[in-house]
Amino acid sequence: MKKFETNYILLCDHAALDSGGKMNINGVFDIIYSKNFPTFHPKAFLVGNFKVSDQTTKEVMLTIELIDPEGNKLGKDTNMNIKFLEGREKRANFILEINGIQFSKPGEYKFVISADSKENLGEYKFQVIKPQE
Repeated sequence: MKKFETNYILLCDHAALDSGGKMNINGVFDIIYSKNFPTFHPKAFLVGNFKVSDQTTKEVMLTIELIDPEGNKLGKDTNMNIKFLEGREKRANFILEINGIQFSKPGEYKFVISADSKENLGEYKFQVIKPQE
């Protein structure tokens, strides 16, 4: 039985949680255009929401990897520790601000998110392409 259920994973221009814990997401995208390569994207936010079926879970370690078109990892993995409050439904939002993402060539890239280093929560695929002239 899966321990986690992913509701969504998105890449966007900006994201924040309000005081009530509601996720605010602006400018969702899945294509980055660049006339020249290598290139970089100055800032993006990777956001997601998941729930945990095991109500005894107190915390989860998320690992986020960026994978290039050939399947190679780019940069270091990012780890995020998420703690749950007692007596509440085990749902969680995550927001990762990413600054200066480097892309060496056009193609399909993806973020892969796993929980506790073993269960895949999901992935978000996006294209980095040269615009047609």
